[in-house]
Amino acid sequence: MNGRTRTFRRPDTGETKDFTVDSYQIDTITHFSTQREVAEVNFYRADDGDRIDRQPDGSFQDKWGVVWVLV
Repeated sequence: MNGRTRTFRRPDTGETKDFTVDSYQIDTITHFSTQREVAEVNFYRADDGDRIDRQPDGSFQDKWGVVWVLV
């Protein structure tokens, strides 16, 4: 986590919230693997635990499909 905080707004309600960059790693190795595979997942997390992910089209959405935009 690099600690960079950004403010996002929900266009449907006007609610604003600060989200901080966060991430975790997934290590995958099996009995048949020749090397360890590591994937890093990056997202934004709010102090209250809410999480938003960057979508392939560049938008930000939470797990319920609510879109958040940068302020």
